[in-house]
Amino acid sequence: MGTNENTASPRTAAILIEPSIAFANQLLEMVRDVRKALGRENAATWIPPQSYGVTLMTAELPERARDEVIGMGLRAGIAVLSGVRDFKIRLDPPTLERQGDGSMLIQSRVWSDSAEFPLVLEAVGKGLESAGIDAVSTLDSSGGLRFVFGWIPGPCSLAAIPSGAGFAVPGVAVVSSLVAGVMKPVHGTPLMAFERLRIVSLDEGAVREY
Repeated sequence: MGTNENTASPRTAAILIEPSIAFANQLLEMVRDVRKALGRENAATWIPPQSYGVTLMTAELPERARDEVIGMGLRAGIAVLSGVRDFKIRLDPPTLERQGDGSMLIQSRVWSDSAEFPLVLEAVGKGLESAGIDAVSTLDSSGGLRFVFGWIPGPCSLAAIPSGAGFAVPGVAVVSSLVAGVMKPVHGTPLMAFERLRIVSLDEGAVREY
């Protein structure tokens, strides 16, 4: 019989883009370049490669809800999509974003100019709503998302990633599935990894469970 851990505390669920193996390898190259540019003296913490992902939506699960409800909502949303097989995303070069405590997030802006992208977001949002989940989009004011892959503790004196470093920024990536998962903190930092629950294909509604 399935159980649901930590039912007494809030749990953050999310819908994410998880990179394909080929795209994840390109991200690894970019992250290695950034790590080399920053050096060890900045004591950065890095997201484990198996948790690379771009969050589309987040939601606090109701106290007594099973974790699997986020996957049910994703599947319900994808089921109403018609004629959408995939969409494309692009990454901007990595940057630093200063936090209130003087620490820095290490990240790249992610964006999509595919006509299918807003259709996917709308369908997934409605699917989550039908499952009783009040999700919040992570799109910023310019329509971008974030791939956050590292954190430098504060106070950090850096204003930017040292110039002169060549970053192997990946090109266009094709996204053909989405992931429902539960977010987990990384080593007491602001970084969040995720535990996969379901992967749902956009074109067929096929589901893989974990």
